[in-house]
Amino acid sequence: MSENKLKTWFLKTLYRLFRNKKFHHNKNFWYLFNVSRNQNDEIVEVTYKNEKLKINTSPIHSKKHKTLIIVATGPSVNEIPKNLFDPEQYDFLGVNGAISLSEIKFRFYCIIDQSFIKKRVDLVRKIVSNDEITLFCNYLSLYEILKFIDLSEINCSFKILDLVTDGIGYLFMDEKKVINEDYISDHHYWFNSYGFSSNINELVFDYGTVAYPALQVGYSLGYKQLYFVGLDMNNFDKPRFYENHSNMLPTSLDHHFITIQNAFHSASLFLEKAGVNVINLSPNSAITSFQKENMDALMKNKNTENTNK
Repeated sequence: MSENKLKTWFLKTLYRLFRNKKFHHNKNFWYLFNVSRNQNDEIVEVTYKNEKLKINTSPIHSKKHKTLIIVATGPSVNEIPKNLFDPEQYDFLGVNGAISLSEIKFRFYCIIDQSFIKKRVDLVRKIVSNDEITLFCNYLSLYEILKFIDLSEINCSFKILDLVTDGIGYLFMDEKKVINEDYISDHHYWFNSYGFSSNINELVFDYGTVAYPALQVGYSLGYKQLYFVGLDMNNFDKPRFYENHSNMLPTSLDHHFITIQNAFHSASLFLEKAGVNVINLSPNSAITSFQKENMDALMKNKNTENTNK
């Protein structure tokens, strides 16, 4: 065993011995991070190896006239006219490999998948090097990013999400909590045991796709109109829009599809009551909870609006 591995093993063992089991999800990195929270339990400061990260505690809320486009990575993205991506009319939130669309000026980004970070460090580096991006991620993704990319290369700001997975809320450098319909919160909406968070400073629900936390982020940012592109959920044997068959990463979306479908249905009920309009621009998407809109009609309306300005 190398000296570094021995040291890591010792520190993990030490943590397990002296900390309650509710904290054990932090055992791999507790000695690397310090985390401060405010009175609302929001993460406001993070240091890594005694270096302070740029934490965005107040992401700029939407301008009322703007729509947020959440860019997922299904193959249908390749069919979208490039002139849809107008920064004057839309703000953009990307997930995973969406940064491959060089014509988009992303304002927000969301990553919760550690395997994507490990396999596509090249794309992650493009995201974190951009000082105009706020990256929403969970602590495990943050840890992976900092393992592969030096702090000197990171210019983005971070917003750390405490995720709820399989009914457990895993808090960064804090204890885990059981989160279900019995957990009292003014910011959780439930339908058929599927949750949606209206306040990402508290907790964010994860049901197997990064698109779901991204939707909760979009709502929390204050947008009243949201478009999804690339939310296909039915082309699992095909490469994502930025991949080909030789570099295609595996997916588990097909195994989680029923859960994902039910979660989006729960979200759609909450968002409708909240007066938020969500449109799915993937015409053959298997997610049917949101209104689908024809891309040609959307582009025609966009061109008409631009002409009337």
